[in-house]
Amino acid sequence: MKKEGDNMTNSKRVPNRLIHEKSPYLLQHAYNPVNWYPWGEEALNKYHLIMHNNQTLVYYKFFKT
Repeated sequence: MKKEGDNMTNSKRVPNRLIHEKSPYLLQHAYNPVNWYPWGEEALNKYHLIMHNNQTLVYYKFFKT
Protein backbone atom coordinates (compact mmCIF):
# COMPACT_ATOMS: atom_id res chain seq x y z
CA MET A 1 0.00 0.00 0.00
CA LYS A 2 1.45 3.35 -1.00
CA LYS A 3 1.53 6.20 1.45
CA GLU A 4 1.27 9.86 0.57
CA GLY A 5 4.67 11.18 -0.43
CA ASP A 6 6.13 7.82 -1.52
CA ASN A 7 6.88 9.20 -4.98
CA MET A 8 8.71 12.26 -3.70
CA THR A 9 12.39 12.51 -4.46
CA ASN A 10 14.91 13.29 -1.73
CA SER A 11 15.43 16.75 -3.22
CA LYS A 12 11.83 17.65 -2.32
CA ARG A 13 11.98 16.28 1.22
CA VAL A 14 13.54 17.88 4.26
CA PRO A 15 16.47 15.92 5.73
CA ASN A 16 16.89 15.31 9.44
CA ARG A 17 20.13 15.54 11.48
CA LEU A 18 21.47 12.30 10.01
CA ILE A 19 22.16 13.99 6.68
CA HIS A 20 25.56 15.09 8.04
CA GLU A 21 26.67 11.60 9.10
CA LYS A 22 29.24 9.46 7.26
CA SER A 23 27.73 6.06 7.99
CA PRO A 24 25.81 4.59 5.01
CA TYR A 25 23.37 3.05 7.49
CA LEU A 26 22.57 6.40 9.10
CA LEU A 27 22.45 8.20 5.76
CA GLN A 28 19.75 5.88 4.48
CA HIS A 29 17.53 7.29 7.25
CA ALA A 30 18.41 10.95 6.60
CA TYR A 31 15.04 11.64 4.97
CA ASN A 32 12.86 9.76 7.44
CA PRO A 33 10.27 12.01 9.09
CA VAL A 34 11.75 11.21 12.50
CA ASN A 35 13.56 13.53 14.86
CA TRP A 36 16.74 11.41 14.88
CA TYR A 37 19.84 12.38 16.86
CA PRO A 38 23.19 10.86 15.94
CA TRP A 39 25.18 9.72 18.95
CA GLY A 40 27.04 12.61 20.53
CA GLU A 41 26.79 15.62 22.82
CA GLU A 42 23.53 16.90 21.31
CA ALA A 43 21.85 13.51 21.86
CA LEU A 44 23.09 13.31 25.45
CA ASN A 45 21.88 16.84 26.19
CA LYS A 46 18.46 15.96 24.78
CA TYR A 47 18.40 12.78 26.89
CA HIS A 48 19.16 14.72 30.08
CA LEU A 49 16.46 17.29 29.24
CA ILE A 50 13.90 14.54 28.64
CA MET A 51 14.79 12.72 31.84
CA HIS A 52 14.73 15.95 33.86
CA ASN A 53 11.21 16.70 32.59
CA ASN A 54 9.99 13.11 33.12
CA GLN A 55 9.08 12.74 29.46
CA THR A 56 8.86 9.49 27.52
CA LEU A 57 12.12 8.41 25.92
CA VAL A 58 12.50 5.90 23.10
CA TYR A 59 15.93 4.27 23.15
CA TYR A 60 17.70 3.16 20.02
CA LYS A 61 21.08 1.51 19.81
CA PHE A 62 23.39 3.08 17.26
CA PHE A 63 26.56 1.68 15.86
CA LYS A 64 29.38 4.18 15.72
CA THR A 65 31.49 4.12 12.57
